[in-house]
Amino acid sequence: MPELMLHCNSDAVTREQLQALPRVPRTRYFQPIQHIELVSGLDAALANRGLRANSEQFGLRRDGQMLFGVMKVATIAANDFITTLGFRQALNRTMSIQICAGASVFVCDNMCFSGETIVLRQRHNWSFHLQSALTGAVGRWQQKTDALVASIATLKTRELSDTQAKAMICDVFAKGIMPTRFLPDVVSEYVNPKHAEFAPRTAWSLNNAFTEVQKQMPLTTRLSASQELGRYFELGK
Repeated sequence: MPELMLHCNSDAVTREQLQALPRVPRTRYFQPIQHIELVSGLDAALANRGLRANSEQFGLRRDGQMLFGVMKVATIAANDFITTLGFRQALNRTMSIQICAGASVFVCDNMCFSGETIVLRQRHNWSFHLQSALTGAVGRWQQKTDALVASIATLKTRELSDTQAKAMICDVFAKGIMPTRFLPDVVSEYVNPKHAEFAPRTAWSLNNAFTEVQKQMPLTTRLSASQELGRYFELGK
C-alpha cells in the first residue's frame, strides 16, 4: 500500500528541493514553519531518541504551499514491523501542522490523512515552539510503538486451538471488519502461511493471515480495515 499518494496537481520532491523553496515571510499573527524546517525538526526529534528515518517521501502542491510526507522508522525493539510517521502542513493558512503515526499511515494530497493515532496538531502561531512540539510528538509515537511491541509479544505466546482460530476468523468477518469473500483466503493463509515464521498456531500468526489477505483490498477500505483488525487483536493496548 503506498503511504503517500499524489495526484496531478502535486509533485514528489526531494529534501534539496524543499531547501531551495523561497521562504514564506512571517506576519504579526502568523509564524510559518518552512517545509524544510519541519522535516529537519523531525530528524532532530528522532535523533534525540537514537532513531532515524530509514526511508522518506515528500510531496508538494505545485504552488509550493502544501507539504505532504511520510517517514518510515525502524526501532530496535520492533523487529516485526516498521512504524511510520505521516505529516502535512500548509503555509497559506489553510491547514495546521499535523502528524499521524502507526504501523501504516495514509497521506494523500486530496486531504485524506490517517494513522493509528494523531500525535500532533498545531497551528502556526507565535506561541508555537517547533522543536518542543516535535519532541513531544515523537515521544507519544514511541509510547504507542512500545505498547505495540508488547502486544505482539503477547500474541506470539498465545497459542490457538483449531476451534479457537475458527471462532476468531468467523468473529472478524461477522463484525464486518473485512468482506466475507476473503474468508477462504484468510483460512488458507493461516493454514499454509507464505512466511515460515507464521507457521506456529498463535494469535500473532492469525493476525498475519488477515493482514496478508488485506493487501488484496482497495486503498479506500484497506487502512480502516487494518485499524479495526488491530483493535480486535488489541494491538497497542
